[in-house]
Amino acid sequence: MNDLNPRDSWFDLSVVSDPMVRDALGHLLTDWRMRKRWSDLTPAHRDLHRAILRAYLETGKPPSQADLPAPALADLSTRDLIVLDQGRIVGAYPLTSRPSRHRVNIAGREIAAMCAIDALGMGAMARRDAQVRSSCAHCDAPVEIDDRHRAGD
Repeated sequence: MNDLNPRDSWFDLSVVSDPMVRDALGHLLTDWRMRKRWSDLTPAHRDLHRAILRAYLETGKPPSQADLPAPALADLSTRDLIVLDQGRIVGAYPLTSRPSRHRVNIAGREIAAMCAIDALGMGAMARRDAQVRSSCAHCDAPVEIDDRHRAGD
């Protein structure tokens, strides 16, 4: 099991009590992995990434790719910030266009999340109230969580 040191991550793990969850997050969200994604991302590519996320949040789907530069999309895909399928945007972490058991309602719009952890973080990312609707992977029981955010959070 990974003995996670808080100095090795970019977020506060003190709120995570389950050792298995801490271990998984430690493997997923290390400084090295985040630096690999973000360290030399150009301002133009960062703006494009934000525009893709904004389109998902505002419409529930990715933007039209007619005017998006293919090399920039390829760079974002290589960095694992978006998911391309035959050149089409099908996801921008944490959002996806693909079928998912993890659905999030933000501002009256239902959007699919790539996984349960992504679903839980979408309201915070958007700085909006969110309702997460999912199901247990083991017994298929419904899981419903209301995530409330105060203005300015």
